[in-house]
Amino acid sequence: MEQNRIDLGQGAFVQAAGASQLPTLQLRSSRFVSASLNAAPGASLTKPSSPQPPPLSPKVAGAVIYTVEDQTFRRINAKWTIPNAYQVEGKDGEYTMWIGFNGTLKAGVDATVTAGGETLRIFLELYGFRVYIPSFSIKPGDLISVFVEYDTTKSIPGTVSYGNEGAGTTTSLEFFAPDFLPLSGMYALEDVSPPSGALPDYGATFYWNIYAETSDPSTKEIRLYNLWEARLLEDAPRSTAKKVTESVLMFSAYGNSPQPIVV
Repeated sequence: MEQNRIDLGQGAFVQAAGASQLPTLQLRSSRFVSASLNAAPGASLTKPSSPQPPPLSPKVAGAVIYTVEDQTFRRINAKWTIPNAYQVEGKDGEYTMWIGFNGTLKAGVDATVTAGGETLRIFLELYGFRVYIPSFSIKPGDLISVFVEYDTTKSIPGTVSYGNEGAGTTTSLEFFAPDFLPLSGMYALEDVSPPSGALPDYGATFYWNIYAETSDPSTKEIRLYNLWEARLLEDAPRSTAKKVTESVLMFSAYGNSPQPIVV
């Protein structure tokens, strides 16, 4: 089966598990300069105004785990329940919940909140280019799992897997990024609302089953990292993150205080 791909220049591209899931993007000169787009049915691609947003943006709340010297991350994963979000002061808003590496590879859920309700889409963002997969159905209350694997010691594609555990559905993407070194693992909630909008009130939500894994290229030794080894990111305006246990990270909006959970 032929697979569509997003070519990000210098041999980096994303390709879909199914041939009809993704658009095809070919950069013709240098990265982020010019592109031709052949959109496949049911898929869309956007280029954010900032191609490579800084990992520690003030609009990001969450946690970051750094590797030890000479090691790179090879796996990162988390689960979370999609919150039911609402407008604040009648303003449209948008936020993303994602895990990833370096702040330049992000995989998760995008939520756009308007007076008409909440629109949810899973996405993969690499080097600032974002792919949405609207055909993968999700809704508030669904338990989502996201798993990213990319081993820089092997000449094989990276994999991003998404699961809707309540519905029993999964989908996955593959990507190549030969120059990419995953030096930090991130778990984040990011306010991406327009300047005229406001971060939606999502109440509170949790990431759990948080683990990241590195592999030493010389000894092949595998090391697991948990949340106790993470540093909390600077709190985004009106959104905070707190460590609950070694594998549970809580996010709250506008001072909401959720009830404790058992995992």
